[in-house]
Amino acid sequence: MKIRYIDKPAGANKTRFIIAEIAEMVRWGHKVLLVQKSKDLIDQTYRHLTEGASLAPFVTRLHEDTVVGQHVVSAIINHFRNAEPKGQALIITEQAFDLVPYFHRAEFWDLIFDECPHVEKGFSIEVPVNHGFLTEHVMTRGEGLYVPLCVKSEADLRNIVRKKDKVNDIFRDAAKQLLSAGWDCFVHQERYDSIVDGDKGAKKLCICSVRNTLVISRFKTCTVASAMFKDTFFFKILSNRGVDFVDYGERAYAPVRKDAEITFSFDRHPNGHLLDIHYLDVPRWSKEIMKKHASLVSDLKAYAIGVFSDRPFIFQSNKAKDDFQIDNLALVKADGVDIGGASHGLNSYEYIDNAFIYTARNPDDDYRRFLNWLGLSDRDIDIGIHCLEIYQAAMRCSLRDIESTTRKIVIVPDTRAAFWLAGLFDGVTLTKVPIEVPKRVGKVGRPRIHASDKDRKRAQRARDKEKRQDNLPVEENGIIVTCHETLIREDIVTRTIQNNDMIWILNFYDPLHIKGGPGYTPAATHVVPLVSVVEVVNMMSAAFDMSYQKKVDNPCFNFTIFDDPHVNAREAIYAQGTSAIILDNDGGGISRAEFARIFHSEKMIISNSFSSTREWEKWRAVILLSRAVSGEEYRRLLQAIMIELEAHGYAVHGFDKSKKSLVDIFHFPCRADNGESFFEELVGDERQLINPDYWLQKVPAHVPSPPIAPLHIEGEEWPPEVTEAVKEAVAIFDETGTRAGQGDGAIWDLATDLWTHGLQADEARPILDDAARRSTSPEDRLKQVERIIKGWSK
Repeated sequence: MKIRYIDKPAGANKTRFIIAEIAEMVRWGHKVLLVQKSKDLIDQTYRHLTEGASLAPFVTRLHEDTVVGQHVVSAIINHFRNAEPKGQALIITEQAFDLVPYFHRAEFWDLIFDECPHVEKGFSIEVPVNHGFLTEHVMTRGEGLYVPLCVKSEADLRNIVRKKDKVNDIFRDAAKQLLSAGWDCFVHQERYDSIVDGDKGAKKLCICSVRNTLVISRFKTCTVASAMFKDTFFFKILSNRGVDFVDYGERAYAPVRKDAEITFSFDRHPNGHLLDIHYLDVPRWSKEIMKKHASLVSDLKAYAIGVFSDRPFIFQSNKAKDDFQIDNLALVKADGVDIGGASHGLNSYEYIDNAFIYTARNPDDDYRRFLNWLGLSDRDIDIGIHCLEIYQAAMRCSLRDIESTTRKIVIVPDTRAAFWLAGLFDGVTLTKVPIEVPKRVGKVGRPRIHASDKDRKRAQRARDKEKRQDNLPVEENGIIVTCHETLIREDIVTRTIQNNDMIWILNFYDPLHIKGGPGYTPAATHVVPLVSVVEVVNMMSAAFDMSYQKKVDNPCFNFTIFDDPHVNAREAIYAQGTSAIILDNDGGGISRAEFARIFHSEKMIISNSFSSTREWEKWRAVILLSRAVSGEEYRRLLQAIMIELEAHGYAVHGFDKSKKSLVDIFHFPCRADNGESFFEELVGDERQLINPDYWLQKVPAHVPSPPIAPLHIEGEEWPPEVTEAVKEAVAIFDETGTRAGQGDGAIWDLATDLWTHGLQADEARPILDDAARRSTSPEDRLKQVERIIKGWSK
């Protein structure tokens, strides 16, 4: 799926751009659903859209303050059902968007998110005894560190959601998430089994969820506007899950009126020279620090009040809870304005120059491990959860107004936020808060047991891999379910797959694809969706009954999903994935009976080839997958099968290794020309659709090992310990920075390491440039290096 994005800093006119674009889209007859963070922001946008009243009849806002006599979700459902075929805009909150079970005719609507929607959520419920109220109605599938948690009884979960009961209240949010088509739920397998089995030490039921694209892919288009977009979880997690992000570019709809022309104010904050960032010398601010060191919090508040010297300021803190009390009375008395928790997009504080942000946002260890499992580094997590939220809060003050020339002071609670913020502004001044911090406050973790972060991650991966490979996934009650992130087209691949719910796309190819000649096109002759294993077997069986004089007269097939198979169904650039593995055995190696015995748990069809004889059997196996896989995954699956054969002593197996692309085509089953024909349907209940995720664990994804960057400038000599440290820093970059969505943070980390080890700008430049060229977005990273080098000596 493709999602367009608008990535501009806070205050650069993103929301005004969106409003102008929506206005033109409505005038051009488009239907637009705008999703925003809060009711206040919706009301603000509604006022802008309906100014002058020309668009007022075509713009609707639905939230709890505007809907009377029915639930907001019901109002949204009815609005979609009754929408007239004309241009219009509907504005709703993100919370309401996630609660809507079905958007009627969504394919006629353009979806726009103003700020990134949440892409992950976690639920932790302390129910060591009564977890069964929920766990009896769900089931896990597969094997791994985290496994999908799937719905077993929708009716029972809906009762938890709908019926008012104190017990239901405890499980209601988790039940809603499990029922949502737009989210995939996971549990840590070992911990989940412990609580379900009644282990004494197991107290919490923890459920983690990740947004998928099943809902948003149903819309005509999807656009997301966000500051620092490529640092957000939305970008990083969905990139890892196969979403294609495309820059929005210029305005898609030419404005009818000249006064509707809106441009972005800037691409990078231009007023850093006016910004002073004051920070507490704590590596990681936390609620635990605030609980244990109340005097430190009081001193920090007093410092802020003193620095602002009776001038107004905005402030933000965590919400008070039963076990966590917050007292901001002194801040309010000192002319402080509490901006609350959800500050995105609110621009009513631009007259205030100063900000004091002392919120602590940190996931617990269990949830951090889940985020790591999703492919996020610890730095990604710190930025996405802590730093970005502090940035959004700070940008509510006059810092967002580039016309303001007064100095601004922003006070933040730790070094990670301070240094990250400083990287967004040129010429910023950093000042350490002169408060003595107790020893080890904010320092994370136990004594190190690994020499480096790289060694720690390698050891963790080895442990996780060992756990995942203990057992094959099994089939229970004849049902196989995969509710996980798919790396391709979640709008095509069903999220909950049963034996009769998977769709296999069968492409027919004319014999001209083999013979060539006049009339050849790269298109498929026919494309047939098969919705059950039985339909696949029947189609193959019908083909098997055919006889041909020549092999080349037999049509060909594959199960590859193409962008448009009626235009081009032969080139890999147009292929999205495939739902079956097809293997050609030319004889002289493993027999079909032995192959079926080794892969005794997988559903497959085995049939003879045209040239098979009784003395020299040639055969083909079609192995059906439980989900579609990408081209890279397909090659890894083939390699995993070959590894399994070698483990059983079949280094020479007879399979055609040249057929390793998902766009390869194969002749349909047919009668053998001069020999014994055979067609075996190995699809009984004792076999299951092959689980790609289990087999992919055997062959890790290939990441090219790029050459180490040049480590010396001509005429320069470094001490041996510096050389080794630089090599280590480059190696760490190679491990993370060459992955999609990781380059930005990895370049900053590499630059920080080089600066820490005393390299001058001219020494660091070639190393950083070389690293930037190896990233997935070299142009962006090279520009980033340019900015880093400019500030190297400051």
